[in-house]
Amino acid sequence: MKPYFEGWYHKLQKGGDAVAFIQGVAADGAFIQVISRDGSRRFSYPKEAYRRYGDTVIVGRSVFSPWGMRLRVNDGLWGDVAYGNSTTTRGGIMGPLRWLPLECRHGVVSLRHVLDGGLHMDGRAVDFTGGAGYIESDRGVSFPHSYFWVSCSDLPGGGAVMAAVADVPVGPLSFRGCVAAVAAAGGGAQERQYRLATYSGARIERCDARGIRLRQGRRVLEVGLLPWRGHPLAAPAGGEMRRTITECIACRGRVRFTDGERVTIDAVSKNISVEYMP
Repeated sequence: MKPYFEGWYHKLQKGGDAVAFIQGVAADGAFIQVISRDGSRRFSYPKEAYRRYGDTVIVGRSVFSPWGMRLRVNDGLWGDVAYGNSTTTRGGIMGPLRWLPLECRHGVVSLRHVLDGGLHMDGRAVDFTGGAGYIESDRGVSFPHSYFWVSCSDLPGGGAVMAAVADVPVGPLSFRGCVAAVAAAGGGAQERQYRLATYSGARIERCDARGIRLRQGRRVLEVGLLPWRGHPLAAPAGGEMRRTITECIACRGRVRFTDGERVTIDAVSKNISVEYMP
């Protein structure tokens, strides 16, 4: 059997509380990783404990789906949170790149959704009702050697953004590509969603630990970050979770998206999630 991994990322945030659960399976077993402002932890399971039905994943006694989370890790980490009013990306975030033999395929299940419920985390009950959530997925063999990833789901009026820049190997060649999804305020029929991507002509004008700037025609996406520190997470390399990356789940920064002369988003958030592996 060829090396393979798949992982799912569920983030919950409300006010000063932010936590993400990364569940998946690789050649060396199944797992649930937890990252918050305070640090990160990994819970290991046998491969047989992992089951997937579409975008619904079961690991041990915990269930993660596009409609909610039933968390049952242990006596100190459990709860139930339902998701509603999801903002999904249209047409798949990878576009035509999904047909290439890539080492990692990225997916966005929900750019933003509303939370209803709470969790018990190490003796503290946290009510996430009215907060914002985010779901994405990754499948393949390895994470990109070098990449930048950022997401934010609590922009005013229901706005949200996800963007990634990565060195993408395709056989003996490689290229530096980008993809971003922006949901503007409004929701429902009033919502406007934008896609910036290498396959649509987007250019990477800046990418470093302080943020990114992408331009596609008249549209410009900028994410500027204040200095941040991340917590370690296990990541896939050769189909096994043997690489260490760092993520800050709640970084302060500014998101600005312009479409020609029109400023569609210009907002500050304290809950921007970011990973940067130079």
